[in-house]
Amino acid sequence: MNLLGGCYPATSDPDVTAGVVVSVLEEDGWKRRGMLRKDFGVWNATLVREGEGLAFSVGILTTQSEGLDQKFFREDYKSLVNLTLNRLHMQAEAADGTSP
Repeated sequence: MNLLGGCYPATSDPDVTAGVVVSVLEEDGWKRRGMLRKDFGVWNATLVREGEGLAFSVGILTTQSEGLDQKFFREDYKSLVNLTLNRLHMQAEAADGTSP
């Protein structure tokens, strides 16, 4: 899996989307750090694997969404997946001068 992070619209309900995303990531070797939890209607989880950390959230798209999110809603998308990848090993190498 070549993740760089970003925002991705999904046509499924946020509750379904969050479960699918965490399952796919776990199948790819990511381990959950804590629980998949829902706060104020947004699903969140943090996962790790050797030298990398990943945070994701899944929010609902509604008539009150703004900007590009509103466009996605009008195109029948129901949720928005946000991924953030942190390559921990690259930061450690840069800190000790072993990486350009």
